[in-house]
Amino acid sequence: MKQRFRMYRRGQTFYAQCSQTGKQQSLKTKDEEAAKEILAGMNGAVKAPQIQREVALATLAVCDPASRHRTWENVFDAYAATGEPQTRERKLREFKSKHYSHIRDKALVDTVAEDFYEILA
Repeated sequence: MKQRFRMYRRGQTFYAQCSQTGKQQSLKTKDEEAAKEILAGMNGAVKAPQIQREVALATLAVCDPASRHRTWENVFDAYAATGEPQTRERKLREFKSKHYSHIRDKALVDTVAEDFYEILA
Protein backbone atom coordinates (compact mmCIF):
# COMPACT_ATOMS: atom_id res chain seq x y z
CA MET A 1 0.00 0.00 0.00
CA LYS A 2 1.30 3.42 -0.95
CA GLN A 3 2.13 5.74 1.94
CA ARG A 4 0.09 8.93 2.00
CA PHE A 5 3.03 11.10 3.10
CA ARG A 6 6.57 11.00 1.86
CA MET A 7 9.59 12.70 3.35
CA TYR A 8 12.15 14.89 1.66
CA ARG A 9 14.86 17.28 2.73
CA ARG A 10 15.21 20.91 1.74
CA GLY A 11 18.48 22.34 2.99
CA GLN A 12 18.88 20.80 6.45
CA THR A 13 15.17 20.66 7.34
CA PHE A 14 12.90 17.69 6.65
CA TYR A 15 9.47 18.09 5.04
CA ALA A 16 6.48 15.87 4.28
CA GLN A 17 4.41 15.91 1.11
CA CYS A 18 0.92 14.46 0.82
CA SER A 19 0.63 12.12 -2.17
CA GLN A 20 -3.08 12.94 -2.59
CA THR A 21 -3.05 16.72 -2.41
CA GLY A 22 0.59 17.61 -3.00
CA LYS A 23 0.51 19.79 0.13
CA GLN A 24 3.91 20.20 1.71
CA GLN A 25 4.64 20.90 5.36
CA SER A 26 7.73 21.21 7.48
CA LEU A 27 8.42 18.43 9.98
CA LYS A 28 10.27 21.11 12.00
CA THR A 29 13.37 19.01 12.55
CA LYS A 30 16.84 18.59 11.14
CA ASP A 31 17.23 15.14 12.71
CA GLU A 32 16.49 12.37 10.20
CA GLU A 33 15.43 9.81 12.83
CA ALA A 34 13.01 12.27 14.42
CA ALA A 35 11.64 13.13 10.96
CA LYS A 36 11.08 9.43 10.21
CA GLU A 37 9.15 9.01 13.48
CA ILE A 38 6.98 12.05 12.76
CA LEU A 39 6.31 10.80 9.23
CA ALA A 40 5.43 7.32 10.53
CA GLY A 41 2.96 8.95 12.92
CA MET A 42 1.38 10.92 10.10
CA ASN A 43 1.03 7.83 7.92
CA GLY A 44 -0.22 5.78 10.88
CA ALA A 45 -2.89 8.37 11.66
CA VAL A 46 -4.33 7.85 8.20
CA LYS A 47 -4.47 4.06 8.61
CA ALA A 48 -5.65 3.74 12.20
CA PRO A 49 -6.74 7.06 13.72
CA GLN A 50 -8.02 5.57 17.00
CA ILE A 51 -4.71 3.80 17.68
CA GLN A 52 -2.80 6.99 16.90
CA ARG A 53 -5.06 8.90 19.30
CA GLU A 54 -4.23 6.46 22.09
CA VAL A 55 -0.51 6.75 21.31
CA ALA A 56 -0.80 10.55 21.44
CA LEU A 57 -2.66 10.42 24.76
CA ALA A 58 0.00 8.11 26.21
CA THR A 59 2.73 10.48 25.06
CA LEU A 60 0.88 13.44 26.55
CA ALA A 61 0.46 11.56 29.84
CA VAL A 62 4.23 11.17 30.07
CA CYS A 63 4.76 14.91 29.54
CA ASP A 64 1.85 16.01 31.72
CA PRO A 65 0.37 13.26 33.93
CA ALA A 66 -2.62 15.39 34.94
CA SER A 67 -3.65 16.06 31.34
CA ARG A 68 -6.06 13.09 31.12
CA HIS A 69 -8.04 14.39 34.08
CA ARG A 70 -7.96 18.13 33.42
CA THR A 71 -11.47 19.40 32.72
CA TRP A 72 -12.93 22.58 31.34
CA GLU A 73 -13.89 23.48 34.91
CA ASN A 74 -10.14 23.80 35.63
CA VAL A 75 -9.72 26.08 32.62
CA PHE A 76 -12.70 28.22 33.60
CA ASP A 77 -11.43 28.59 37.17
CA ALA A 78 -7.91 29.53 36.06
CA TYR A 79 -9.21 32.08 33.57
CA ALA A 80 -11.79 33.52 35.95
CA ALA A 81 -9.07 34.09 38.55
CA THR A 82 -7.48 36.78 36.36
CA GLY A 83 -8.42 40.43 36.15
CA GLU A 84 -10.02 42.93 38.49
CA PRO A 85 -12.45 41.68 41.19
CA GLN A 86 -15.57 42.74 39.30
CA THR A 87 -14.23 41.10 36.13
CA ARG A 88 -13.51 37.87 38.00
CA GLU A 89 -17.08 37.82 39.32
CA ARG A 90 -18.51 38.39 35.84
CA LYS A 91 -16.37 35.57 34.40
CA LEU A 92 -17.43 33.19 37.17
CA ARG A 93 -21.11 34.01 36.58
CA GLU A 94 -20.72 33.41 32.86
CA PHE A 95 -18.97 30.07 33.26
CA LYS A 96 -21.61 28.88 35.72
CA SER A 97 -24.36 29.57 33.17
CA LYS A 98 -26.15 26.70 31.42
CA HIS A 99 -24.31 27.39 28.15
CA TYR A 100 -21.16 25.80 29.56
CA SER A 101 -22.79 22.94 31.46
CA HIS A 102 -22.25 20.58 28.52
CA ILE A 103 -18.45 20.74 28.73
CA ARG A 104 -17.83 21.83 32.31
CA ASP A 105 -16.93 18.31 33.53
CA LYS A 106 -15.53 17.07 30.22
CA ALA A 107 -11.82 16.30 29.96
CA LEU A 108 -9.95 18.64 27.63
CA VAL A 109 -8.54 15.72 25.65
CA ASP A 110 -12.05 14.38 25.00
CA THR A 111 -13.44 17.65 23.63
CA VAL A 112 -14.56 17.72 19.99
CA ALA A 113 -15.73 20.55 17.74
CA GLU A 114 -19.39 19.65 18.25
CA ASP A 115 -19.02 20.55 21.94
CA PHE A 116 -18.22 24.14 20.97
CA TYR A 117 -21.03 24.24 18.42
CA GLU A 118 -23.45 23.40 21.22
CA ILE A 119 -22.11 26.27 23.34
CA LEU A 120 -22.41 28.73 20.47
CA ALA A 121 -25.93 27.62 19.51
